Amino acid sequence: MFRARLEKVLGPGVKQLPAVALERLEALDGLVSRWGQGIRLVGFKTRGERDRRYFAEALAALSWLPEHGRALDIGSGGGSPALPLAIARPAVAWTLVEANERKALFLREAVRTLGLGNVHVIHDRYENVEPEPALDVVIVRGVAVGPDMLEKIAGQLAPTGRFLWISSEVLLKAGREELESRWALCTGPMPLLRDGGFLLVADVRS
Repeated sequence: MFRARLEKVLGPGVKQLPAVALERLEALDGLVSRWGQGIRLVGFKTRGERDRRYFAEALAALSWLPEHGRALDIGSGGGSPALPLAIARPAVAWTLVEANERKALFLREAVRTLGLGNVHVIHDRYENVEPEPALDVVIVRGVAVGPDMLEKIAGQLAPTGRFLWISSEVLLKAGREELESRWALCTGPMPLLRDGGFLLVADVRS
């Protein structure tokens, strides 16, 4: 049932996911549904919206991630895109940074329940977190990105590292000028799905 729902919004990309990943994604869907009834974990009003925004949008960015390496997700919130991507990329070591205590608690519970040994959760604001150098990927979704944050991110990425920014088309277009002064844009803003958020991908200029 979950696979059919996901395939409806993601399309043939679902077939690239191994069975164990689909099982964990379905288990994550159950966790999001249950926790969402107790705390304001995510703002989705329907299951279809959750399928599209929480899972399909995240997985639509999968092709921009390496098979191995280290990734940082800033402002992880209710877990998307980081948890679906961490499930789909188990050989990538993930650090999730979230300032909200309840959401950080959910993230840790999801990591424990799903057996995600490749995920570490930090409950703090990003500006307070000691920088991890030589990251392969840094991801931001639904977080305001200013010059200071971009400077810190740039300092954390490896020479071949990549920055993924997921937001609305309007916000990404507004932020593109700031990025272009130091970053080499790979793409974006580009739609992740036919009806959903947008993605901007950039590399640090050498």
